[in-house]
Order: sequence, then structure tokens, then C-alpha cells
Amino acid sequence: MTKLLEKAFKKSSNLPDSIQNLLAQQILDEIESELK
Repeated sequence: MTKLLEKAFKKSSNLPDSIQNLLAQQILDEIESELK
């Protein structure tokens, strides 16, 4: 994992669960589109 991604995960861990879930879904969607 890159330092930047690690930093993003650490910062996002302080956000409310609902926003964490939204960010997680956006990341997963982006990964899925990159794999196509």
C-alpha cells in the first residue's frame, strides 16, 4: 500500500461510519471499473 493511500485510510477512519461506507463503496467501484 502506498503512503498516500495509507494516509487517506487513517484520516477517513475518524469520519462517521456512514461516510466511511460511502468512501469505501466509491473506492471499490473505481477498482472494479479499472479491472474491466
